[in-house]
This record gives sequence, structure tokens and C-alpha cells, in this order.
Amino acid sequence: MPKSVAEQYPELLHYTTEQGLRGILAGGCFWASHASHLNDAEELTHFFDARLYDIAYAAILKHAQSVPKSSRKQRALQQGGGYQAIARSNAQRITAILRKATIGFHNPYVLSLSAPTNERVASSGLLSQWRGYGGDGGYALVLETTEFDRLLKSEGHKYHYQFAQWGDVYYYADTSPQQPASEEVEQYESTVRRGVLALVTGKPPETVPELYDAITSLSCLYKHWGFAEEHEVRVVAIPASPDIDAQAAKMDLLKQVRHSRTFLRGEVQVPYIELFKDLEPSHTCTRLPIKRVIVGPHRAKHERADLVRALLSEHGYTAEVTCSEIPYLGR
Repeated sequence: MPKSVAEQYPELLHYTTEQGLRGILAGGCFWASHASHLNDAEELTHFFDARLYDIAYAAILKHAQSVPKSSRKQRALQQGGGYQAIARSNAQRITAILRKATIGFHNPYVLSLSAPTNERVASSGLLSQWRGYGGDGGYALVLETTEFDRLLKSEGHKYHYQFAQWGDVYYYADTSPQQPASEEVEQYESTVRRGVLALVTGKPPETVPELYDAITSLSCLYKHWGFAEEHEVRVVAIPASPDIDAQAAKMDLLKQVRHSRTFLRGEVQVPYIELFKDLEPSHTCTRLPIKRVIVGPHRAKHERADLVRALLSEHGYTAEVTCSEIPYLGR
């Protein structure tokens, strides 16, 4: 059984800018951006492009070879080009069906965290992440994972999501001997195989009720191996669609809906939701599990550390503030 995120990682890092830091502290929330606006050009599609067909093809081919064939079926197989050709044709068809159904239903919002891989990264952050913030330096919030998990559960109790999960990103084709998410990915892929076989044998997808969640998880957690250095742990949240929310209301499953907002990034409006906003009583901000703040590499990092201490104090936090030892100065 795979370990939970809280069992795997006592701490997680969330990298942000000064503006982001101020917003997190003042609002008592984290912004989860729509997945289509993340920094990966293959976000949401990599699983469909790089893996789903292979799963479907192997499952269909194995099934076809295991079924006793009458002479009539053998002749049909030969006329169809053999096992491999029929498996390819069916795999392409079912992959297209699952891709269209899932992408059409997808509306995921993602909050990205990073798991420190050693003590140096835990204390100074990751150089590739600091580079992402250019000359501004950036900041990393060090979060206590068990308490963060509690907030996620509270979010799910109060707000209506059709899908919500957090876990390791799986870097497909990464050559690392063991990825933390590998066991969980194997479970999801096993569910997808069962769903593929249900479809190819004429059964409705409802016969594998876990199929939607498995494909959603894989499509949201699969990333290209080139991002593996980030060791990303992500929160994936899909707010309930109006139709699903209306059905829940009829059954008296009354929860609030997280409505999306937008912010301007360059000239693009980016949708986001405010995770943990207003979980506490209305007169207080949600208390976030911030253990420490790392000030990113910058010529004025010590002055910035003083600013962060003042901001933390202003919002009632007593977290430690440290400076990254990495001597990167940006451009």
C-alpha cells in the first residue's frame, strides 16, 4: 500500500514571489491555477499521448490471445490482419473514446508543491526553482504536511468537488530506480486496463466505477521526465460542475461551490480557485501550516528576510525565516 503524502514527506515547499507571499499571508489561502495555464506544454495530455495507447494495446492483445478461437474466429482474425492489427485498431478506438470523454469533462486546478530530496534542498531550496523567479529572488514556504492534509480534508467537507487528490507527480520515462508514486500509478493503470477490457467486450464503462478517477489521476499526475528534478507534489481539485452540483442539491448533499476567479499574467486571463479561503470563522483568516520561510538568492536577501519577518508578525505567524545559501543572483 503506498504511503500517504503526509507519511512520505514531513515538509513540502511552495515557491512563490513577493506578491504571492503577501497574498497567501493576507488571504489565508493558496491559489490553485487551472492546469491549462501551467508551465508544461503537455499538461493533461502527456498521459494520453505517451501512455494510454500502450496500456490499451497490451491489454487488448493479451485478452485476444487468451480467448479460445473457433475456426470461424481464426479466419476472421486472419482477414483482419492478425492479433496485433486488431489490437492496434481497438486500442486506437478506445484511446480516442477515453481521451475525448476525459478531456471534455476536465476542469482541474492545480497547486504545485515540491518535496525536498535532501537536507541541502530542504534548507536552501532548489536552484532550478529559484531560476524560475529570475532576478526577483523568490521565496519558499516550508509547510507542515500533516496539518496541510487536515486543511485539505476540511476543504473537501465544506466545498463540493467532483474530484480532488494530492500526491506525487509521476515522471514518465524517468530513469530513476524508484519513483515515490510508482505503486499508486500501477494501481491506477490496472484500473484503466479493466476499463479498456470492459469497453472492448461491449460492456459500459460504468462496470468499472473507478475508471474516471483513475484516468483523471493519471492525466493530472503524469509529466514528462524532463521535469523530474522538481520532485513535484501537487494538489488537483476539480470543482463540481453546475450539473453535478444541481444533482447533489436534489439529494440534499449541500456543500458550497468554489467559484473560480481570474488574474492577469501578461495579457492572459488565468483562472484560479482559492484553496482554504474562509475555512475558519468569517472574522478570521485560515491558519496556514507555515513552519519556515526561505528567502531566495538575492543581493538583498538579508533585508528581504527582515521584510518577511515583519509580514509574518503582522499576520500572526511566528515561523522561522532563513536565507538560501545558493549564490545565484539571476540576471
